Amino acid sequence: MDESLSVFEAMIDRIEEGKAVIVLPEGFSPIILPLELLPEDAKESDVIRVIIETDHEKTLEIKEEARKMIEELIQRPDADNQE
Repeated sequence: MDESLSVFEAMIDRIEEGKAVIVLPEGFSPIILPLELLPEDAKESDVIRVIIETDHEKTLEIKEEARKMIEELIQRPDADNQE
């Protein structure tokens, strides 16, 4: 399996107030997700497949944006020292 991908099954325990309580594999705490993130036909007691993938390209983009912002802050004249 790809090291940047994790796939596991979980169960929808209950749905209340537009949120689903998802029971993860044994040993993990349940999570709460907005219903908008689940398939339209998802209902209580359904087993769902959860796929988590690392987006390396997006990670690099965000790191580069942060680096540029820090560089801009470093190069900006200090407003407190201007007279």
